[in-house]
Amino acid sequence: MSDLPDRPRVIRGDRSLPPGYRHPHASEEARAIAERGTVLRAQVGSGVHGTAVAGQDDRDEMGLCLEPPEFVTGLARVPAGVGATTTVRFEQYHRHTAWDRPGGLASRSGAGDLDVVVYSARKWARLALAGNPTVLLLLFVPDDEVQHRDEAGVELTANGTGSSPGWPPTGSSVTCAPRGRR
Repeated sequence: MSDLPDRPRVIRGDRSLPPGYRHPHASEEARAIAERGTVLRAQVGSGVHGTAVAGQDDRDEMGLCLEPPEFVTGLARVPAGVGATTTVRFEQYHRHTAWDRPGGLASRSGAGDLDVVVYSARKWARLALAGNPTVLLLLFVPDDEVQHRDEAGVELTANGTGSSPGWPPTGSSVTCAPRGRR
């Protein structure tokens, strides 16, 4: 019997994102790339940490998407927000539903709001390799907090949690245990 956690499972959830906005990482084109390419999206923040106050907190979600090759190579760019004439490299889709209220970008998130960021695989990997704990959390979110996880997302989280075949290497002192099994 293995001491390793069970392999993560595919969870086919809703990949739709709030509509674009006048923010450099919230164009409709960036939203479409993020929706189509999402391999993993889950709740993060106070909700997943168990510190949310019912009826008072927003919902924070993070995801990871595989962008089309022309965006990986830099041959294509996305508008810098809805209605923008300038373009930016696609690195993420970032949207707060609080921006829809009077005050726009200055509006703070509150009860019932969704704050979501879906990183490109390139940006997520860059942040993860730098040891960014916020993006690494995505690998350890329990299934009941996962919004969407396809086969590529399963492979990624299996490698992160140590439930991938051949991990940890024989003779290694590396251990990865899910919550409650430490």
